[in-house]
Amino acid sequence: MGDLFSNCDVSHRFQQAQTKRSLGVHARIDQNPLIQGGIMDDNTQRPLSEEAITFEAAVPHPSIEVTALEQRWAPLMFFASVASLVCFSGVLHLHDRPEFLPIFVGCLAGSLAVYPLYWAELLTRWAAGDPRWTRFFLYCLLPPLRLTARNQSRNAVWFPKIGWTPVGPTSFVAMQGRLSGPLFVVALAVLPLIGIEFAYHERIAADARLDAAIRCGTAFVWLAFTLEFFTMISLTERQTKYIRTNWLDLAIILMPLAMFAQAAQISGLLRLQQLSKLGRAYRLRGVAMRMFRVLLLMKAIQKLMAPATEGRLSQLKEEAIETAQKLESLHQQIAELERVLHEKNMARLNKGRAGVAQSSLRDAA
Repeated sequence: MGDLFSNCDVSHRFQQAQTKRSLGVHARIDQNPLIQGGIMDDNTQRPLSEEAITFEAAVPHPSIEVTALEQRWAPLMFFASVASLVCFSGVLHLHDRPEFLPIFVGCLAGSLAVYPLYWAELLTRWAAGDPRWTRFFLYCLLPPLRLTARNQSRNAVWFPKIGWTPVGPTSFVAMQGRLSGPLFVVALAVLPLIGIEFAYHERIAADARLDAAIRCGTAFVWLAFTLEFFTMISLTERQTKYIRTNWLDLAIILMPLAMFAQAAQISGLLRLQQLSKLGRAYRLRGVAMRMFRVLLLMKAIQKLMAPATEGRLSQLKEEAIETAQKLESLHQQIAELERVLHEKNMARLNKGRAGVAQSSLRDAA
């Protein structure tokens, strides 16, 4: 009986200590300007407090569960998707000059050569009973999108040398740091490319080799920005917000697709010999090419001028908010379990008291 009262007293003191600790955490959350009221405006620059960045240690990474099927297909399909994107980049930038026809045909053949792999993966997942097998129809139609694929639990993405990486702010910021250096170099390459295009426009039109070099450089820049976009969007839990924030990247990705579609329309007009529409189509294509150069220039300036710490600060703000929310959820679960244990102990205590009372009555009788 003494042990029972002792356990109840210990449980009561533990509950009081946990309540004080929880109140202290919530007070720090309320006082933290980064966390109070949700995500702040990205333009508001305030230093992260220690309370905000130390929450991460209390929240472990989510457990990554990977099936044998995913483990087998992930490396192969990652490199196949990168190869498909490389070839597709050549198709988009080398399609409108007769001298580039052999290279264009090779890039087109390379883009089509990987399609059987995607259909094989789709059929394999269907045969294995993967509940997400229908999602892979999209990858069969647009193979580069396979780079954004996650595991069955949708909490991890596979990357070379890193392996399965958990989705979330921590991995997002780490990957952002890995890519910042190479993309800074790519941004530096944009400036001379655009300068040469404007300064030697007539010479480029007459010299197919110089034109090919400029186009290959532009294709490489487009490929780098596209890989960055797919990589980062696969690691964030707020994909819609990422797209809204990085609309410039999306515009750079889509503009060559629009120009390619415009070129296909021009080809159709040539066959139909509709000269009036053909002239308008060429003018629209010229406008689209200038817009693409402007977008590349804007992206390069953004990479060169914006301090890297601003992007990291924005992501750390988001990480602090999400981690604080997880910590609050953990404290709620702890409080609920303590309440259940307290009720059980009180029931045992009342039962013990009733037994003592009955025993006293029997002794008195």
